[in-house]
Amino acid sequence: MKLKLDSGFIKKVIYVNFPLLIIGLLLTYLFFRSYDVILGLVYGYILGLIHITIGYFSLVLSAGKNMGDFFKYLVGGMILRIFVLLVIIVFLLKFSSINIISLLISLFIFYFINLTLELNYINKKTKN
Repeated sequence: MKLKLDSGFIKKVIYVNFPLLIIGLLLTYLFFRSYDVILGLVYGYILGLIHITIGYFSLVLSAGKNMGDFFKYLVGGMILRIFVLLVIIVFLLKFSSINIISLLISLFIFYFINLTLELNYINKKTKN
């Protein structure tokens, strides 16, 4: 499998995530009008982007490797991503006053949307 930096994938992530962020911000403002809830949504979006970025670069690094090394990079990237997310979440919850529920819900939504994009990308690239 030959992977290199793919601006198409990066654009797709932005084109899918950014409109969802805008819709989420509008709905959050209309229903809650709370700075803490809006901030939790934005942090969830940023954490989702950090997650997909680390995952994407671990895929690019694993390109051209044999299947065993590819899976080491893939699983290692997953473990690194989860660890980074947990550290940042604990830091945010300990040292900021954001709304925990909005942070976790938005992170959950962006996490699974980005995971779907990433799996589709892997599936498309491994078929070629």
